[in-house]
Amino acid sequence: MTTSELQLQPNNLDASLFNHTPFYCEENVYFLCKKLCSSEIADAQGSDLFVVFISNDNKQALLQVKSSKSFAFLKNDGESIFYTLVTSELPVMCIPIPLWHQKASHRADGVILWDYHVICVQRKKDGGTHLVWDLDSSLPFPCPLATYVSETIRPSFQLFSEFQRFFRVVHAPLFLRHFASDRRHMKDSEGNCTAQPPPYEPIVAEGFRGLKTSDLESSVSTKCIESCKTSARQGSLVHTKIKPQKIILLMLFDTALLIVGQVFDVGLIPLIKVLDEYDCLKQFVLGFCFRFYLTLSCKYAYLDGSVHNLNEYMEIRAADVLTDLPPELTSAVFGQKHGVVIGEAHLEELFSQIP
Repeated sequence: MTTSELQLQPNNLDASLFNHTPFYCEENVYFLCKKLCSSEIADAQGSDLFVVFISNDNKQALLQVKSSKSFAFLKNDGESIFYTLVTSELPVMCIPIPLWHQKASHRADGVILWDYHVICVQRKKDGGTHLVWDLDSSLPFPCPLATYVSETIRPSFQLFSEFQRFFRVVHAPLFLRHFASDRRHMKDSEGNCTAQPPPYEPIVAEGFRGLKTSDLESSVSTKCIESCKTSARQGSLVHTKIKPQKIILLMLFDTALLIVGQVFDVGLIPLIKVLDEYDCLKQFVLGFCFRFYLTLSCKYAYLDGSVHNLNEYMEIRAADVLTDLPPELTSAVFGQKHGVVIGEAHLEELFSQIP
């Protein structure tokens, strides 16, 4: 289906038209938001879109879940109703959250226990129906927010306290700018993927999208070197794969070689082909600055979460959950990188207050 066809049928779309990799819901929603913007179903800048992380206060490894494990999470007239976890492929290390009408479920009611989940909510102005875009849901796509809340979240059901769902609501433009994931949460202790990863490169935050995650982690690829557009000779950057921890040593080594070459006037600088004194100095300065820049970039990318910050979104503490919705909350939704955290009873109310 073309972009124009998407524009004509925004209320009844085939979810298969959008990128979807099982168990990578945060990346699915990332590209969902981009496509909604590019197809003009949403505002071009995504101003009417919000990314919602559904999690709880038990993300911190409280219980190891196995595929054969049963949970009593729903109280009904004083008796526990047991459900069996069906997401055996997920490396769950926490008490999960129940959601209904999910495609991955093998139950008639579509209930499943996710460790966390991510959806997109589109705010409609002028009294229009707010829409939920959930690529893992068996409900209509998109689905009216009120219907999604009542059928998928089911806040009227009395859950045991450890299974309560919390919602982090993030404005989509902020999410698209800052979100990054190197998929470490989908790897076991030996570094093997626990579920087939998407075919594209991991998502990095804006400002580092010219560099692949693998380049930032371990090396500087030839492609990255060429993109720097320096006037340095190719011979001066022979080390096309430089591990960050070795860059400072290489800088010191270059300095020592430069001093030796100048003192003895023999040009002993194996990293660059010296043509004359000026060229020698120029190549050294360019090489030094280039390596220094890469050192700062690699370290800064990890320090500020430009390579991986998924945990900052999906880990929610009960203490952060707002028990009421003050008037200034809407400005916080638009201005805070990690949005706001609310309980399931306030989800519809929040979107009714957003102008």
